[in-house]
Amino acid sequence: MFKITTSGALIALYIFDGNDGGNPQAPLMQGTDGNLYGTTTYGGADSAGNVFKITTNGALTGLYSFTGGNDGGYPEAGMMQASDGNFYSTTTQGNIFRLEVIEPPVLSSLTLTGNTLNFTWRTIAGQTNQVQYKTNLIQTDWNNLGNAITATNSTLTFSTPIGPDSQRFYRVVRIQ
Repeated sequence: MFKITTSGALIALYIFDGNDGGNPQAPLMQGTDGNLYGTTTYGGADSAGNVFKITTNGALTGLYSFTGGNDGGYPEAGMMQASDGNFYSTTTQGNIFRLEVIEPPVLSSLTLTGNTLNFTWRTIAGQTNQVQYKTNLIQTDWNNLGNAITATNSTLTFSTPIGPDSQRFYRVVRIQ
């Protein structure tokens, strides 16, 4: 894989060695997370191709290695990302596959309005998230704050009054 700069310089991003994939034929698809996703027709653990993601800086992560059995194998088509956040494509063996994206929630803003703390975070539609807190980092258990929330689009917002504790640590976790 390579990239071309705006000045026309060709830069190698990644060279497959066969173990991590080989013979990529389809175009790459840029996901909503900014990474590039693609398939190789051969290579991988069982030499039946694989699905990968690569950053624009060239860091490759193998996501799935086909067996050539019930999962088909030997993908040659490009991938597409649907509104549910997952990627879809086909194999030369006639299988349609889905690559489920499990993306952690990413906090985009935290504001204090009066006595109310407002969280906004990036997520994927259909994913369920839970806001949690604890009063110190020595505690092992987190406490749920309110009910779990299922996203209907790419952002979620949650508001809560400031608790009676002198300090609180917050996090948002993906439930499903």
